[in-house]
Amino acid sequence: MSSGFYLQQQRHYTDDVEFQDAGDDLVVYDPRASRRSQGSGDALEDLWTKVDYSQDPVLGIKQWERSGNKLTRSMLAMLLQRMRCRRMHTKSVQILSWLVEKKPIEVTEGDYEQLVTLACRDSDYETAEKYFYSLPSHLSKWPAFSALVAGYASRNLMAKAENLMRTGTSPLPQPYSAMILMYIRRAEYQKIVKIYKSMKADGIEPNVITYAVLLKFKDRIGPIKGLEQDVEDALGKIKLSEMCAAKRPAIAGNMMHCYAMLGKLDKVEEVWQQMDQERRLPEGFFVMAIESLALLGQVTKAEKVAQMKPTANVQARLLQALARHFAKQGNMKRVEEMLGRADRYELTPSFGIYNYLVTGYLARKDPQTAASRMRLALKVVTEERAVPSYAAVTGLLPYLAAEKDVTTAEQMVRRYRGWTDDNFHKLLLNVYVEAGKGPSPDIKSRFRRLPCVGHVEARRLAIKAFALEP
Repeated sequence: MSSGFYLQQQRHYTDDVEFQDAGDDLVVYDPRASRRSQGSGDALEDLWTKVDYSQDPVLGIKQWERSGNKLTRSMLAMLLQRMRCRRMHTKSVQILSWLVEKKPIEVTEGDYEQLVTLACRDSDYETAEKYFYSLPSHLSKWPAFSALVAGYASRNLMAKAENLMRTGTSPLPQPYSAMILMYIRRAEYQKIVKIYKSMKADGIEPNVITYAVLLKFKDRIGPIKGLEQDVEDALGKIKLSEMCAAKRPAIAGNMMHCYAMLGKLDKVEEVWQQMDQERRLPEGFFVMAIESLALLGQVTKAEKVAQMKPTANVQARLLQALARHFAKQGNMKRVEEMLGRADRYELTPSFGIYNYLVTGYLARKDPQTAASRMRLALKVVTEERAVPSYAAVTGLLPYLAAEKDVTTAEQMVRRYRGWTDDNFHKLLLNVYVEAGKGPSPDIKSRFRRLPCVGHVEARRLAIKAFALEP
């Protein structure tokens, strides 16, 4: 790799910059940016205190204004950004509802978009729909339309999302991206091909994140004619130097990932060299660079990039990326080494490396060792957000059925947080049937809430399993 891939002088890289999700596009939020832009910050801090400690945030704003302050667009944006980072979605929705109804400042289509987005994140679809359908005719509906489709899709409300998509052809790529992600979770692969073709026919260019998703899951989706060339053409049009500085690292990271999946190391290096001029790069950018290099088998280079940002998260993601690479090679000794390195670095245990240990041993026809690694992970991984992967869970269930090991199967399912499909349910139900033991009450209640148990084979197994005593 060219020397330009590595930083050639010592620079300061911030540790408190984080990626935030803005609809379908990732932007980078630097907590110090707001402090710099507000001068002393006294007004914002006073406003924040009143909103934070008030049950009704609107009353907090009015109290702040009675002290001689005036609410401006920039002040409101900084307040909402801080609330968003702290996941204060309910209060944010209250403020935005007041804004669009009372109009203390000029209302834009972006306000409606943000209101719909945050209402959906708060699972308040009634409010989201109310303000989407009451959007003034002089404002474009498409940003809020995209937000509502994305809100439905994120909770796998397929019927609602599809019905809304039928009401018009959005000129924006975001709703299509949200639909593609939902269809991947639900294994509706033919619909993905159809929606991609309709985008191309309507002249709607998928964004780089959508392309990254299509490439990542292309083996499941099946062949999409000309996809690789479409991705290359689209990436070639992106001018990072002309982009908003806040979005540039996230877009560059996804570009590197796309190029890595296309097998183009030279293009990954080229993107890095462009971003090498940035004085501050967020942690997420380094993670994307590491994963891209590991995907291409560039182990040494991935480790050198990780040394430039030696945070716990970057080190953890490095070990996971390398574990995935070695597992695909069938080199399970090296995957085990990644687990040992995580222990030496005193990293918080997560399922990342264990998932690749499980899938790696399964690929080598060694389900007994795979199951032992999963049992160890279930014991040592206590972080609530750390979950086993779909591939690890579904890969192990047939072995657990043969072993009549209901305990491990249920422990995995309780920790699993991903999407479940007919295949997942059939494999799990078969564990109970083979063991001659019914599901625990909490697992049984999950099945009764799932429409996919209506599948013929899953329903047959469910009838058998539910008739058994736990």
